[in-house]
Amino acid sequence: MSTTRNSRYQEGSIDRVKRAKGPDVWVYRWRELLLDGTRVQRKKTIGTMKDFPRKADVQREVENLRSEINSREEKVGKITIGQAWGHFQAHELEINRSPTTIAGYRDYFKSIILPEWKDVALDDVKAPAV
Repeated sequence: MSTTRNSRYQEGSIDRVKRAKGPDVWVYRWRELLLDGTRVQRKKTIGTMKDFPRKADVQREVENLRSEINSREEKVGKITIGQAWGHFQAHELEINRSPTTIAGYRDYFKSIILPEWKDVALDDVKAPAV
């Protein structure tokens, strides 16, 4: 699982899209980082050519949306200790580990780690605190 390390500011793109019926529309496209670290394409129709005859008009309209998307980007991708443990259990715990190691991991997480650290983001864990 990957998390965002560097805060990225993205501009996105604005495209004019032809429609079968009606006037052309302006579409804003950007990428979003999901909690599991994958990026997905997103798009939103901003308005028609009648509403925004010039691209500069659309760019002004998109500014608030762009700010909102970029503020979300900083929070997305931060996973908690509990989420990381859930992923580890589901996909990695039983691969090439002895039954006693698996049991030890489960006991430590259940009794010591999760009660204290379950809702803490991985990025926020520092060695002195542990």
